[in-house]
Amino acid sequence: LNAINTTSKKPMQKCLFLSIPALIRAMRNYIADPVTNEWSADYLHQVESGADLVVIDDLGAESASREATNFVQETIQNIYEDNQRIITTTNLSMDQLKSTYHGRLISRILEGSRGKMIDFGSVSDKRRLK
Repeated sequence: LNAINTTSKKPMQKCLFLSIPALIRAMRNYIADPVTNEWSADYLHQVESGADLVVIDDLGAESASREATNFVQETIQNIYEDNQRIITTTNLSMDQLKSTYHGRLISRILEGSRGKMIDFGSVSDKRRLK
């Protein structure tokens, strides 16, 4: 994300990195205890709508091989509706994404992505221990 600011013709860009599993966990913690947790839907909207670029990391990990709940889908949908510049990472195939999320959200995720997708399927995972 630092490269965004070093190559930008605009002043400093506000870049927001959102790990979806961590975000959903934080929002569920807020629902359970709003006094000590700040990640309400309103707080998320305030934070992400002020960003020039949003990175949604690890999409699908929050749902672990089942259809995402309405809460998860609405949260992700709102991020896509509020932002124009989004980078999304996922370990899911397109078929897995389609079985996890509603068509409306998939359409929003893919909007404007033609020719801008990078498939790392043939790259070995560098995180695994040898």
